Amino acid sequence: MDGNGAVRATSGFNLLGDHAEVLFVNTLPSWQRRGIGIAMTSAALRAACDSGAGRARLDSSDAGLSTYLRLGFEIVGEVQRFTSAAEFPTVAPGDQPRGAAE
Repeated sequence: MDGNGAVRATSGFNLLGDHAEVLFVNTLPSWQRRGIGIAMTSAALRAACDSGAGRARLDSSDAGLSTYLRLGFEIVGEVQRFTSAAEFPTVAPGDQPRGAAE
């Protein structure tokens, strides 16, 4: 948070047994390049370790890759991400989507 209490960066983790997944590491663009990404990732790792994690993994954008490499993470594989520009209709409970069998 900044001096006014506004959130400028986030991080978190999930724990499954002794394996942590670091999640939600984000810093507002106007606050980047100040070491905040490393601090937020380190905070998530410390909290995961305090919760019993012995190992950690994460997914990285191109923008975050150098941060994670500096923290000692290694690239073990690549993930393909898919997105769609299509608009999906909202279906209310009990309604049938268009084209559904009647």
